[in-house]
Amino acid sequence: ITDESVWVRRASLLVHERHREATDVDTLAETIEQLQNESSFWIRKAIGWVLRSYAETDPDWVIRFVEQHPDLSGLSKREALRKIKKT
Repeated sequence: ITDESVWVRRASLLVHERHREATDVDTLAETIEQLQNESSFWIRKAIGWVLRSYAETDPDWVIRFVEQHPDLSGLSKREALRKIKKT
């Protein structure tokens, strides 16, 4: 999470992708919270990808997380919520 390389920091996010029910949401949330203010497009995009992936398992958690984190970039929010069906 704190490595000087943007690619290592990005990997700390992407490691959470596709774990479905086995996702450690506390670690996922902590990782995102520590990286949410990054200016790197690649980090902001990865945050959205990981959240969108987890939304396939628990869309309500992702919606709540996005709502509770107003500092997430617009890109991260759009990517996170993009495939969640609105009822």
